[in-house]
Amino acid sequence: MEKNFDKEKAMKGLSIIPFVLFILFAVVFFASGIMGFIYSIVTYIAFESPMVFLILFGCFVLFVGIGLLLIDCFIRYKKKYDSKYKSEGIEEEKPATTIVEKKKFKLDFQTVCYGFMILGAIFVLISAGLGSTSPDNWRTETGEYLNSKGYNGVAKIYDLSYHQPVDKVILDLDTKNVIVIYTNDDHVMIRGYETFPGQITSIYANSTLKITDNSAPSLEGDNVAEMLFFLFEENEAEAQIRLHIPLSQKDNIEIVGEYTVAQE
Repeated sequence: MEKNFDKEKAMKGLSIIPFVLFILFAVVFFASGIMGFIYSIVTYIAFESPMVFLILFGCFVLFVGIGLLLIDCFIRYKKKYDSKYKSEGIEEEKPATTIVEKKKFKLDFQTVCYGFMILGAIFVLISAGLGSTSPDNWRTETGEYLNSKGYNGVAKIYDLSYHQPVDKVILDLDTKNVIVIYTNDDHVMIRGYETFPGQITSIYANSTLKITDNSAPSLEGDNVAEMLFFLFEENEAEAQIRLHIPLSQKDNIEIVGEYTVAQE
């Protein structure tokens, strides 16, 4: 008897897990939907692009629909849970009465959920039709905005070679990581990316090469740009400068500053 009671208690405890999962996922989808709504407005102000607006707004509507559907599932499961564990004293079952009703459209909560999901999917499909599946279109849409803020729409390659004799390299960089690569070439070479014009500066004088990086255009006070901060951040490749040093000059060229030697 006690074992049966323990088993029933354990099953009752496990039956609460779906409640937690329904609420957890509903919160996640609602939060994602709210972010989608906020950024659909912010990006439209920044880019004035229907393509970007529709995919973000569509995700907002779609996620809200999924969140509402999870709430509906929570309510339905709770009713089933209550009827199973809280009903008492049912001594006799009344015979089921079959009522024949004419089928008609009923606007209930579940239908509203599906409506949100379908509408969101339509917005996303329209955005796809406008080109949101193409990376080139995204670069075009964001590029004009980045240019207006003093940044390069697409990171520019920085590639300079110094055939003059180099005895010393001074690295004075705040935002770039320098990777030193020893090569079979007979000259020093600098390779990297500039996310804004004039980001990297190299000066050669008296057999000394100095490499510096300049400050990025300020976004302070620009609320829209600050919310789109991720557009202005450098990826791993863009944050590196590759300094190619002739292997034959490895012991003759002094490097001053922080750097990492590439593994051969």
